[in-house]
Amino acid sequence: AQFLQCFGTDISLLDCTYKLLIEFVPITLDVECPYSLFSMESSSNLALECIKSAVWIKKPLHRKKDQKVTHTIFTFNTIKNANIVVCQGLNIEGHKACGHRHYSDPTRYYHCQILDHHFIKNCPKYTKTCRTYGNQITPLKIAL
Repeated sequence: AQFLQCFGTDISLLDCTYKLLIEFVPITLDVECPYSLFSMESSSNLALECIKSAVWIKKPLHRKKDQKVTHTIFTFNTIKNANIVVCQGLNIEGHKACGHRHYSDPTRYYHCQILDHHFIKNCPKYTKTCRTYGNQITPLKIAL
């Protein structure tokens, strides 16, 4: 009780979560339905409610018409359950899917696309750069 008094009343504690990238998940899975998450937990011998969420990497609108599987990011509430999935896989609708730790993409500076942390005033190239092709972006000129 004394420990929490040191912080005051305007604090909130966040749960520590662990993200895994699960590959080749059938697109028939409803990631927003709690029952489908529950059925995965029970069929994979995981603790109940250990899967906090599941998110498709690619939105369903951008999938190919004949696509049957996709990659998904699952968020777990304990490292123990995340490790079980990494070692043994996750049973999804009768399909055993493998997983590994999800690493977030590194942040890029918009103007020059350099992957270190520097500011615009120290940037050696103060031109906007395309993040896909690395070409210099020129502003559009509209004739009126």
